[in-house]
Order: sequence, then C-alpha cells, then structure tokens
Amino acid sequence: MFLQKFLHDFYVPLTGISPRTQKLYEFTLASWGEFLGTPPTTDDLDMLVVAQFITHRTTTRSPATAAKDRAQIV
Repeated sequence: MFLQKFLHDFYVPLTGISPRTQKLYEFTLASWGEFLGTPPTTDDLDMLVVAQFITHRTTTRSPATAAKDRAQIV
C-alpha cells in the first residue's frame, strides 16, 4: 500500500492531525519518494531503507529536519 494512501485513508482520520501537520507528513513522504525513485509503500518501512533515507536527509537538510522526517516515518 502506498504510504500517501495510508496517510489519507487511515492515519489522518484516526489521529485527527491538523491540516498543517498532514502537509508536513506529505512533504516527508514526497522527499522519501524522490530518494527512492518511486512513492514509498509499506514495503519500504524497513529499518535499513529508513536509515538510508535519514542519512541522505542529513546531507541535504538540517539535522532537525532529518529528525522530524524520522519521527514521522517511524
């Protein structure tokens, strides 16, 4: 399942996150998709895949942004 679909169909309705927070999650998923070369799916929720993305993010963004992305994915 695409994580974008999971976000909209399950996570947002179940948690009631704000529209701004939803947008931040969408930015994270889009960035991860750019890194993967394809939109992230539940199959990408592997520790090694996530760690590779976060390592990449620390080279292109601030450590705080990488930490935010990690927290949102995990």
